[in-house]
Parts: sequence; structure tokens; C-alpha cells
Amino acid sequence: MRKNSTKLVRILWVLLALVGLSVVGQQLLKSPDVVQAAAPTPENTVSAAGWQILGGIVISNGITAQPSDVNAIKAPTTTISFTAMHKDDVGFSGSILKNATVREYVNGSWNNVPTGFNRTKPNNYSANVALTFNDLAVGTHYYQIAVTYVNWLGITVDTKYSRVVTVNIAPQPVDATAIAPTATPATIFWGQTTSLDAHLTPANSTATVSWAFGDSSLGAFSNSTGIQTNFTSTLSPTDDNLKQAAGVVSTATATATNSGGGKLSGGAQVTIGGLTKQNVIEGDTLTYYPPALDTMTPPTGAGVSYKWQIYDSNYKLLSNPGGTVAGNGKTLTWTNVPMPSSSIYYLKLNITITKDNQSAIWQSNYAPLTVEPAVVKLIAVPNLLFNKFDGTNYTTPSIQDFYNPAGLTLNYVPKRNVKASTNYDGNNNDLLAVSGKKWTLTVGFSPFRNMDDQNYLSSDKGGTAQFNLNVNGKSFLASDNNTPVTLFTNSADSYTGSLNNSTTLKIPQVKTVTPGTYQSTATWTLIKAP
Repeated sequence: MRKNSTKLVRILWVLLALVGLSVVGQQLLKSPDVVQAAAPTPENTVSAAGWQILGGIVISNGITAQPSDVNAIKAPTTTISFTAMHKDDVGFSGSILKNATVREYVNGSWNNVPTGFNRTKPNNYSANVALTFNDLAVGTHYYQIAVTYVNWLGITVDTKYSRVVTVNIAPQPVDATAIAPTATPATIFWGQTTSLDAHLTPANSTATVSWAFGDSSLGAFSNSTGIQTNFTSTLSPTDDNLKQAAGVVSTATATATNSGGGKLSGGAQVTIGGLTKQNVIEGDTLTYYPPALDTMTPPTGAGVSYKWQIYDSNYKLLSNPGGTVAGNGKTLTWTNVPMPSSSIYYLKLNITITKDNQSAIWQSNYAPLTVEPAVVKLIAVPNLLFNKFDGTNYTTPSIQDFYNPAGLTLNYVPKRNVKASTNYDGNNNDLLAVSGKKWTLTVGFSPFRNMDDQNYLSSDKGGTAQFNLNVNGKSFLASDNNTPVTLFTNSADSYTGSLNNSTTLKIPQVKTVTPGTYQSTATWTLIKAP
């Protein structure tokens, strides 16, 4: 039987649980443009520009204003414009600009292209020309234009050639209607990279995509653009991150922005760590191959080596943990596992990546290894601290909160130091752990009592405060009236878990309450099942 303290925080004693959240991201644009090669050499030498003097009496045929390159969105027609010399009456020099034809460079050769031809004459020695192309395909096109001149008898007397004109046709904007990001792989080691894909619907959407991660300290995005990118976790995680038993779970969020400004967002969950908690019976053999190794892809041509490490419950590396350890490969084999003093070890895997005489170490999280003894044992029970919670911050309840006719609901505050009035043996790390097989666990709570003036919250019989305990993914109701509640019945295996702030304490309206810290004693009873 073990006891720990369960407390309502002293009224007017402010204790805030601040949750830090930062975002790392960059605008990753999905460009509709086709990557283009350098413009080809003109099929025909580019002609000199046309000119005129003496008010157009003397004219030299040619293009006076070369056509500019065109960047356009796909449409039924696309136009190239330019200005050329033109003489449409009898004069001392100059010819009539009769027509313009176009050749396109495709796959290494020049070919004829049909176009519409339109000529307007701002004066008697110059013409503006517009060439119309129908239904150009998305991509990059290269054209050279030939301008034909005839004399007043209609006989061709000259042909002039333009520069090579580049026309880029981008697709029409296609708005995204859905987004379903994925991470491949979804579980990685510290230092490893995962590939992210926004998966827009429809697949040809031209929406721009930006990415953000739950915590910028966990890693960074690559410089890739579009609906795909990479996220690489940091090579230097903090101790707190490494000590997350199930790894650090965060979300890569993709936001698609459509042409009209509307946005769609979705997230892909990424777990950084690679190892999960394990159990073994004292004296047995532990064989552990992490599934995350199946999806681990080292850089091409890199050398890879593996080193398993075993730590005690205080995260102290054990050079000789006992038994026989084979830990220089993907699989950890530990024969005749001894019982540690705390009944818990931590496993860690370091993966050394070597390429071009440079090395980097990918790390796993510290994964708990619970050793089950021949008899069942209650290893750890959590202290419980309750406070008001608005979804972001924890605050101390006021006296007025207890007067609320609807009652007062408080949330469990994870990982907060609880100083009890008596030396109880609960822990402040949310940990609930039992080793062994075939056992039953109950917990009961005494009536809440003011630690300063010893007054009860309701009475010495209790029953006013109602707990909703979230244990092992299930909810259990209990009252502060010393009535035990069964959490596990005839459990077949050891258990290591923790509570979270979905555990609540409901207190009906209390019309008389004195300031102070209220405490209840939680009595945990472990029974060896038959």
C-alpha cells in the first residue's frame, strides 16, 4: 500500500503552467512555370532594325521595335506584338509590309506555326503588327518571326527576321478543395529527415503551400518548394526531449492558399525518438528491434553503425548492467536481465552516420524498460495537483469560484511539485507503474482537509469532491470518501503510464470555505490476483 498527497492549491497562491509554442516555417511556392532551357540560336540571322530619314522619303526595311518575351496564363489566344517599317504608297524608297510568318523551335528543329496576322498603320512609313496564336500549350515556346516586304507591284522584294522570342504559358489557377498532409516516415530518430507531402485535391492544384512545425527547436524545413518538402530533426535535442518515453510527438502543418486568398490547412503527425517502452521478466532475455529502423534511410553512400546504451532510472549510463548485452547492431539482445534497484531501466540507441570522413550521430529517445519481478510490485504512484485550466493556462481558484451554483471543475496539473504535510511517497512525474503479472489495483481518497486550520471541505465523511481519473485511456469516477475504486483487474502484464490534464476534480457549490491548501490522501492498494 502506498500513499501520496492530492491537493487543491492554496487560494490566492498563483501557480501558472505556461505552455511555450513557437512555429518555424517558410513560404513554399508551387510554381506553375515549366523549367526552361536557354533560348536556341536563331534559325536566320537577326536583321538590322528598320529606319527612315527625310520624313519617310528614304526608308530601310526592318523591325524597328523587336517583340518582347511573353509570360501569360493559358488562354484561347496569345499575342506577340512588334513594330516594323512600312511604305504603302509610291515613293523614292521603302516597300509594303505584306505579311509575317512564324517558325517554332521544337526538339532541335524549326517548324512552321500558323498564326493570325493583323497590321495597323499609325503613319505612312510605320506599322504595328500583332500575331495571334491559338490555344498554346502550357510550357515554354521559342519563335522567330519573318517579315515579308513587297513592291508596289506585289512582288516580294525583302524578308527581315526578328530575334528569338520566348513565350511562357502557365496553367490557369486551380484552387485546392482538400488537403491531407503526410509524413514519410512518420517516426524518425533525432537527426533523421522525413519527407512531407501536402496532398492537395485536385492533384493539379496551383495553390501555394506553406509549412509550419509545432516547435522550432525540434528541427527545420529544407529549402524545397511546392507541395512537398523535407523536415530534419535537430542533431542536438534537449535532455527533456530525449527523456520523452514515447518520443516527442508534434505536427507538421501545411496551409494551402488559393488564388482568391482562401486557405485550407491540415497536419501530419511526426514522432521523433524511434523507441517505445518495453517490458521483460527478471532473468529472461530481451530482444528488441525498433520498427523505426525499417523506414530509416541514411544518406546514399554513408556508413552506418549502431550502439545500444542502458541507463538506470536516474539516466546514469551503466557500463556493466549485468547479464549479457549484445548491443552493436540493429537488434538489442540482453540475456538474463537483472532486476534494477528501481525496477526500471532506460534504453537508448545511437546511430553513427559516416560519409566523406565526416560523422553525425542520430539519437533515439530514452525508452523505459520495466523489469517484471517474480512477485507483483507497486513501483510508482503519482502525486496529484489540481488547478483551474482554460485550455492554455493554469490558475489558482478563488473563494468566489467555490460559490458558483454550477460547481467548480479543476484539471490535473502535470509534472508540478507537490509538497505534502506528511512524508508521502508519491512522485511528481505523473508516473504510475506496476510490475508483475495477475494483479489488481485500487485507489481511494480521503476527505479534503485544510492543511492550515484542519477544517474539512465538506465533512469528515467527505463525498463532496468527485474525481474523474483518466488512466490507461479509460475514465474512473471516485469520491473523497475513502471508497476504493478499481483501476485494473487481474492485469496480465506490467503497466507503466501517466495521468494527463484530462483528469479532473469536480466540486459542487461550497457556501463556506476558508482560504488555505486542501489536501486529500490517495491510498493505492495492489493485490496479487489468484
